[in-house]
Amino acid sequence: MIKEFVLAYKSSLVVILAPLLFMPLLFTKETDALGQDLYCELFGEPACSAAFDKSYIGEPPPQPVLFKCAYVVAVMVVFWCFEAAPLSATALIPLFAYPLLGVVPAKKICASYFKDVVVLFVGGLTLAISIEVWNLHKRIALYVLTKVGSKPSFLLAGFMATTSFISMWMSNVATTAMMVPIAKAVLDQLEDVIESETSKESTAEQEESSKLIQHEEKLIITSSEEKKIKKRMLLGLCKALMLGIAYCASIGGVGMLTGTGPNLIAAQAADDRYKFSINFVNWASFATPLSILMTLITWVVLVFVFLRDSESHKVDEEQQAKETEKIIKNQYGALGDVTFAEKMIMNCFILLLGLWLTRAPSGAGSGWSQLFKAGFPSDASAALFVAFLLFILPAEKPFQRDENGKFIISKPLITWKQMSSKMSWGVIFLLGGGFAMASGITSSGLGKFVGLKMQALKGLPSYLMVLICCITINLMSQVTSNSSTMTIFASILCDMAENLNINPMFILIPSTAAVSFAFSLPVSTPPNAVVFEYGYVSMLDMVKVGLPLSLIGAFLSSVAILIFGGMQSTFDAYNSCPQYLVEGDASTQYCIESHQYGNISVST
Repeated sequence: MIKEFVLAYKSSLVVILAPLLFMPLLFTKETDALGQDLYCELFGEPACSAAFDKSYIGEPPPQPVLFKCAYVVAVMVVFWCFEAAPLSATALIPLFAYPLLGVVPAKKICASYFKDVVVLFVGGLTLAISIEVWNLHKRIALYVLTKVGSKPSFLLAGFMATTSFISMWMSNVATTAMMVPIAKAVLDQLEDVIESETSKESTAEQEESSKLIQHEEKLIITSSEEKKIKKRMLLGLCKALMLGIAYCASIGGVGMLTGTGPNLIAAQAADDRYKFSINFVNWASFATPLSILMTLITWVVLVFVFLRDSESHKVDEEQQAKETEKIIKNQYGALGDVTFAEKMIMNCFILLLGLWLTRAPSGAGSGWSQLFKAGFPSDASAALFVAFLLFILPAEKPFQRDENGKFIISKPLITWKQMSSKMSWGVIFLLGGGFAMASGITSSGLGKFVGLKMQALKGLPSYLMVLICCITINLMSQVTSNSSTMTIFASILCDMAENLNINPMFILIPSTAAVSFAFSLPVSTPPNAVVFEYGYVSMLDMVKVGLPLSLIGAFLSSVAILIFGGMQSTFDAYNSCPQYLVEGDASTQYCIESHQYGNISVST
């Protein structure tokens, strides 16, 4: 009875109990809980003197709000983990909680919800929506599948590579929702082929048994075993295709800056704290090779686990291959010729890609950005420019006349109604909520407090700390949204890196990649949930394959920063004191002193 009640009202109980459970944080005084030394290190000399020096004269500094911020963060984390409210609705809590508790002013916190990377996301997603409206993504997917062949392992490779590539530019969920029906059509047709072949074999056996009664039992057993092999092969292909699509939707999202939410959260954290630009070029130089390698490893694992029968048994493979090719070619042919609108969208896609690649390929002062005022154009500027073009460029050839000789007025490539109905507004609020939460964590000193507590790791090698962070954040993302996980950890990771005298990018970037490699449960990512709903994959299948792949992804992320992140053109991750930690508001005392006394070489 109690269990049934709890399950029925789980969300309501969490909404009521979580704020009450953490209520003591609101009444905790920093001076009592932290002690004088830690208090002074966190809040500086004026606040320290005002709090502990009874002879202090002067205007008292603002009261610390570390534990009030911790209260808001704790409640949001619980809401996100248990999904007590929609994720995007929970992301709105800082809008009213921070101002009411005196953590961050309302005007400042509202600005967090429409930062540069949110605009970048809107621009990129607008192009993705136009691709979806005109079915260009389906044409690309089917074209690739017509070229890879129909052998089970090759077919799986084709689906996975296509999913990974499309997911770099489109929403992970939209990519999954587009690819799964194509895979299902192939699987359904293969099942029909097996059933029809089995029926033919049974008829042939009955005719043969009338002539050779003594061999009847042997023939039936042979047919039954052959049917079982075919069914097992098909089931293995079903599981491999579904898991491959789900996993590659997440893997592909890592490959490009706009591919998934955590990438943008990390980029904004780097910009807010250090004025360091994680742009399209330096992110792709790190993440695209990682994404390709992870796709390849996932393919090898899925082939080994699910397609061993397909590789060892050659039961009517030629017939099934022909049927598979026929299905894919029929679906591709049904799309017809490439339309004018599809060509225009492809040109817009190439234009945006070119603008991103050439804005500042070698850092500030290079590319087309040098034609404008320094620091003003960003990747978001290019994304919004191309997105605007989609609303004014025609979907049909201009200057065409109808049968009456009148000019035909063509509709644009995308309308505002289409864009607004398909736009992921929830993700936008989730991103904004993450930036708002991070603003409070930074301004209240909560992030610095956690970073100081992590100094116990100071004696460990830097790479080992990166690996620990990647695995920790990856395991947490198995049970909660990767965007909300990254939101919680972004500021904390930066503070921890500063306190351990490590380049923040050396920890932040691989952790951002690792958070998206969450494969073990249906709740880990939306693509996992979409695939699980189709019923081909069990929970055990997902855990058996997904958990090892998740840990492999976390490990590869920590290795990738060593291989690609040390280059000056990317993140200069080997340098514990890059230029942005020496100069300006982002400077740290350690790096200033090291630079001043020549203890550490600083790259420029």
